[in-house]
Amino acid sequence: MITNKYIVAIFSTDKITTGAHRRYKELISSLSKRGYKIVFFSPVDHYNGKIKGFTRISIDKKSFIPITFQLKKQVMKKADLKTMYKNSIVIVFGETATLAAMSLSEKIKSPLILGVRTNIIADRSLSISKEGVKLLGWKIKNKMVISLYLKIYAAYEMKMYNKASIITVQNSFDKEVVEGKVKNKKVEVIPNNINVPWIENKELKNSNNSKYVKRIGYIGSLIKRKGLIPLMEAYVNIAKEYPGIELHIAGEGPLKNEIINFMNMNGLTNIYLYGHVSDPMTFLSNIDLCVVPSIIDSFPNVVFEAWYVGTPVIGSNVGGIHYQLNDDRLLFEPNNSTEIFNKINDCLKPEYYYMIKKLSNKRKDNFIFDWTSKYEDIISLFDEQEGV
Repeated sequence: MITNKYIVAIFSTDKITTGAHRRYKELISSLSKRGYKIVFFSPVDHYNGKIKGFTRISIDKKSFIPITFQLKKQVMKKADLKTMYKNSIVIVFGETATLAAMSLSEKIKSPLILGVRTNIIADRSLSISKEGVKLLGWKIKNKMVISLYLKIYAAYEMKMYNKASIITVQNSFDKEVVEGKVKNKKVEVIPNNINVPWIENKELKNSNNSKYVKRIGYIGSLIKRKGLIPLMEAYVNIAKEYPGIELHIAGEGPLKNEIINFMNMNGLTNIYLYGHVSDPMTFLSNIDLCVVPSIIDSFPNVVFEAWYVGTPVIGSNVGGIHYQLNDDRLLFEPNNSTEIFNKINDCLKPEYYYMIKKLSNKRKDNFIFDWTSKYEDIISLFDEQEGV
């Protein structure tokens, strides 16, 4: 495909660690392969020179200045605004880089496609209710400060939505949330797909041959919205009734010490903490049941990764997880340890386990499609528009 369009991207991190990071990196890479010219700002070159148009920006993680404001300053400083490309379209995922994206798109008069990767305010509310608001290097848990912070952040959220030309979300629930906050704005649902390079691995495809559950697994950030604490509370009762059942946890995050304390207080000896794993597919292949207990989650890639290796998944009935699993036999009420216990208890029955493996295998076929083309359809809407 030959095109004169420039895609402008802004990466906020020097490491690709989350599903949103991988999706954003993959989108820009795929658009480059399809003939779009790329300009991307990033602390490091995530493409190792394979994509031209890299502009290095500096982010000081130890600075008291939030990364959001550092990104805006760096991008506006490094962008060649006098000769910025015609037919530019700015695409950004997540709110951290959106302030820089809004400033740049306004300056060069280009459309802005905003990829919303979570329920922003709900996610932020959960996070700061546990960790507090970080100001000038301090974590403040004062209720008045938190309330004021959320009001300011809600105003920022509205500004993002109003400045975006088009907003993309991953599931119909998030679409309803966004459309309930901003009127007369085009909001497109683009779910994730399973056929992506970091998932496709012929050696690991359908490598899980488990006939019953001994090793329950969780993989993800150790943060409140991922629902790991209710899972551990459910596991306390599982361990009492089935002493041989293990819980394997892969991931890093601020809840790590709380998890260790919980293990010690409840005498849980069959929980294994791995920290960050560089090969999540192998981890998922080596467990018998993947549990995704998120309180909020727009579309976790771990569901697809587990399905690919043949490991069945159960998860909370929220957002994208509901859309992915789409069967009551695979879903449980979020943030409810009793519900999680009951669902795991069902899965410990060999006949039920066999059934959910078949369900998982059948569901994955619904998510094999050309994901990048969904964004190309949106990009094509701006064919008649030009930058400066």
